[in-house]
Amino acid sequence: MAIAKYLATLSFVAAAIFQPTQSLAGPVHAEMFDVPYVCSITFTIRSGRDGLRGGEYDGDVYANIEIADHWYPLSRDRTGLNVGARWAAWSTHSRTVVMPECLALDDRLQAIRLHTRFAGGVFGNNWDMIALTIGWSGHMTSKRGGGLRTITGYFYRGARGPALCRFSGERHDFDVAITH
Repeated sequence: MAIAKYLATLSFVAAAIFQPTQSLAGPVHAEMFDVPYVCSITFTIRSGRDGLRGGEYDGDVYANIEIADHWYPLSRDRTGLNVGARWAAWSTHSRTVVMPECLALDDRLQAIRLHTRFAGGVFGNNWDMIALTIGWSGHMTSKRGGGLRTITGYFYRGARGPALCRFSGERHDFDVAITH
């Protein structure tokens, strides 16, 4: 008799645990999952035939991030990803930008934009970007007390081509949508 009562209680508890009352997107179950946070973003960029001049007002490439329909610069000191340096043709460079504070990887994080201020033209500044990788690192926190775990991922891995993007006086932006 005690065993039958125990099994009945066990099946009731199991039914309560494994039969959700709301969808997984609902507030009850969402609280149980780990939340990823982005703490730094790494840009790896390869220049093409036309290198990046750097060192001038219009010779740098900047990174911005779109959060909840507003654009914010990623660098607090407002330096470009190239930090004023020249990137020769056919060269590859990486720069990691540490976020002022870690951001939850959720629907508010919408896009990353590379931006230039080139005048362009025959004698103006132009730049060919033939490959781009945008990676991120951060952590996950468990609301169930699991502690922190370091995690990494990619927002974008652009294939090489004749020119993934040619920045010029007419084209100043290259946007990467963040999918969730």
